[in-house]
Amino acid sequence: MSRGKPPFQQTQQRLKIPKEIKAQSAAALQQREELEKDPKKKKLLERYESLSLTEKIFVRVRPDKAFFLALPQDQRYKWDATVVRSKFIAPGKKMPVPTKVAQGVGIELNYNSVMVGMFRFRYEYIQQGAGFMLQATQGGSILFAGMAESWAFQGVRGGTEITVTRTYVPRFKLLKKRAVAYQEKFFKSTLEGIKKYIETNAQ
Repeated sequence: MSRGKPPFQQTQQRLKIPKEIKAQSAAALQQREELEKDPKKKKLLERYESLSLTEKIFVRVRPDKAFFLALPQDQRYKWDATVVRSKFIAPGKKMPVPTKVAQGVGIELNYNSVMVGMFRFRYEYIQQGAGFMLQATQGGSILFAGMAESWAFQGVRGGTEITVTRTYVPRFKLLKKRAVAYQEKFFKSTLEGIKKYIETNAQ
């Protein structure tokens, strides 16, 4: 990255909150229904505004190898310093835990940071062309009410360009600055980790 430019491209957009996350707060859902009827209360919708970080990294590895090394997120604890545990999860009670990635499979990531402490999100895998997406369905922390990641792999001369976008929903407006600072540091660590992991294990 060149000097003088922000380390990440940050945009503000409206994120579709999964039903499971909405269900965690009946009061929040009621507020949203009221806002849809009363435009004057539009400011309350800021709670559901999301922020996104997008970054491109280059690895000297073929796209297919880069994709298959990044895809098994149950192994994420091996390369992401912000993740202390990662595992597949069963889709329901008394159902077997998946052993490989597939459309709709659940994954649980447990994060730890001196800024926030330990928290977790449960995600669903969603196939997206030459990439994949992780959409949070459960979990959160004092800073975040929702989170999602998309990963895209494009072959370029000499290797692969990986575009990663992380979208997150700050839980409280008063803690928004802290949430942004955490995610910028958090995201950078994730990207450094996957780049090193792919280039080391692609041999």
